[in-house]
Amino acid sequence: MNQNAFQFPGREPGFAYPTPGSVRGRVLAALLRGDSLTQADALRRWATSRLSSAIFQLRSEFNWPILTIEIDVETADCGRLATVARYMLPSHAILRAGARGQQFADEAAGEPPRTPDVGATGNSVCAGTPITAGCRS
Repeated sequence: MNQNAFQFPGREPGFAYPTPGSVRGRVLAALLRGDSLTQADALRRWATSRLSSAIFQLRSEFNWPILTIEIDVETADCGRLATVARYMLPSHAILRAGARGQQFADEAAGEPPRTPDVGATGNSVCAGTPITAGCRS
């Protein structure tokens, strides 16, 4: 396996965030959750053949220090080897994104917002937390 990693020096916070429901948003959400992605992953997960474009934009327009690692994979045609890119965020970037990054990852991944329920006592609660505690509606 070829592990040439390419970094982009100087790409540090302030990070910017794309539209959560966009391909760029979903790619960033996956990276913020610690996933690493190849084009095959993006095609399977989001039906996009434009992962490298999303990565380029996340780096250049949104300031994310996404790493590229070249890996060798076996192809379906007689076991030929091909080199593909695997993308990931370094752990220090995930840590620096902090709670804002995790909130974005949840939103972009399509996590439904928590809505208030009326509990057995008649108090309005959100996932077991009183509304006054600041849950999202």
